[in-house]
Amino acid sequence: MEEHRRNNYSELVDSIIRPKREEYTLEDLGPKEFSIKERKYVRRDVGLLNSRKDHLTCSHFEPASEERVNDVLPCVVFCHGN
Repeated sequence: MEEHRRNNYSELVDSIIRPKREEYTLEDLGPKEFSIKERKYVRRDVGLLNSRKDHLTCSHFEPASEERVNDVLPCVVFCHGN
C-alpha cells in the first residue's frame, strides 16, 4: 500500500515538474510582428544546441526598431523544467 502511494505521489510530482513536452511549429506562435496597446513588437526565432546535443528553439521578443527607447534593453529569460 505504501509503495502504491509513493508511486502515485511520484506521478503527480512528475506531471507538474516534468510535464509531457508539447510539440508545435513556429507558425503556431503567431505572427513575427504584432502590436500590444498600439506599440509594435517583433519575434526573432533562434536555434541552439545544448551540451547534450538537444536542439532548442528559442524566441526573442523585442520592440520593433521604431519603438526602441534605447539600443540596450533588459532581457528576461524563462526556463522550463523539462
